Formats: sequence, C-alpha cells, structure tokens
Amino acid sequence: MSVLAWLIPVFGVEDLERSTRFYTEGLGFRVAWTSSEVLGRPASVHLRHGAVELMLYGLKPGAAAMQDRSTRKKMWIQVAVSDPARWRRILAARGITWREPPNAGHFFEVEDPDGYLLRFSASMGVDELLRPIPN
Repeated sequence: MSVLAWLIPVFGVEDLERSTRFYTEGLGFRVAWTSSEVLGRPASVHLRHGAVELMLYGLKPGAAAMQDRSTRKKMWIQVAVSDPARWRRILAARGITWREPPNAGHFFEVEDPDGYLLRFSASMGVDELLRPIPN
C-alpha cells in the first residue's frame, strides 16, 4: 500500500506582500518560513494553518503579465472546514468577500488577490482523507 505524505499547492503571485497579508490576516495562516532573493526581499513564503500548508512565490516583474489569470480559475483548492457557516462569518468580519455559486448549498468560494480560487466546504472524516490506496 502507498500513502501520500503531503501535497502543498504553490501559487505564483504578483505581489508577495499583498498575498501574504491576505492569507495571514484574512484567512488566519501563519508564516512558517520564507526564502530570500539576493536583495533580501522574500522570494517565497511558506504558510501554515493547522495541518494545511500553502506556498506563495513572487513572480518576477513582467512575468505576471505572461500568466493568464483565467487559467488560475480552471482549478481550485478545496478547503475542508468543520463549520462552513462559521467560516463565512469569520471571513465577512475580516472583510473577505465570499460567494456561493448557484445550486452550491454546501460550499462557498473565495478568490485570492491573484485570482486563485479557494472552495470551502464541510470536512469529510479524516480517516476517509488518509485512506491508503492499494498498489
């Protein structure tokens, strides 16, 4: 049997400081570590919120224009939470806009400053999430 140990999404962002503030102040992540470029400015930021991890890396000037924001919306990150209604209230209190797609009911979405989509939904049991897959 094989079990995946972890998977960390990595987002290329146009403004690393703005995106870091969004995830820390808005969504409650904490900075676990950063890596620096030669000039001493962070090139990447590794974030944690409980067992959830996310990496942000700063795009070089001009590189952001080459990335199509619509491509970022072709995928989303599923965020399992114990109480979606409570998260809606928390996010609204922090000034984060969320939306509930038509006929969604059990989930809602938040778009980060760079257009990445986070979809919050009720969590499944941890045992289901960590079930080994037969070889």
